[in-house]
Amino acid sequence: MTQNTYKKRKYRSHELAVRTSSLALKAHRAFNLEQAQRSELPFRTTL
Repeated sequence: MTQNTYKKRKYRSHELAVRTSSLALKAHRAFNLEQAQRSELPFRTTL
């Protein structure tokens, strides 16, 4: 295996890791937002 192939593979796996982590972050944010909206609803009805 040449050094160049190794670098390309390493970069490709890193790119994949960045993509998956950003996707997880987006999903986490969406979940938090949904939870916040749900917890607000009963509070609004009591007012």
